[in-house]
Amino acid sequence: MTLPTTIESPCATLDLSRLSLIVQTVKDLNPTIEQTQEHLELIERVLQNTSGPLYIISDMKLMKWVNIKTIIYLGKGIFNLDKNYVNRIQLHAFVRPNFLLRMLIPLFDLFARLEGSQVCTKTKDEAIDWISLESGIPFYE
Repeated sequence: MTLPTTIESPCATLDLSRLSLIVQTVKDLNPTIEQTQEHLELIERVLQNTSGPLYIISDMKLMKWVNIKTIIYLGKGIFNLDKNYVNRIQLHAFVRPNFLLRMLIPLFDLFARLEGSQVCTKTKDEAIDWISLESGIPFYE
């Protein structure tokens, strides 16, 4: 199955035009558990229908999630996907995450022991630079 270059979920838009780089732009909403589950299913569909390592940029500047339960649910879902698709998500850059997420990422890394590295950046260009340097693949537009 061929994936379209752009996929929408209730939580975010995924730009797949530069696979193996995925740019995820989070929407301005407070998602429910059901909307978060739909988003996790979308990510799993991408993992199922692609091969090789993936590099993700999550543009969080519009994120206004205040429901800690939803954030934990999303974290658990990502943890499970990382375990089911070992070594697929190599690097993940979060662009302008809110304070809570900046605090949770290092804790999540510590407890989840994810395969890929994660970092927070101020701009999408910084995220592309970091991923390009770390992966050795130039993802510049």
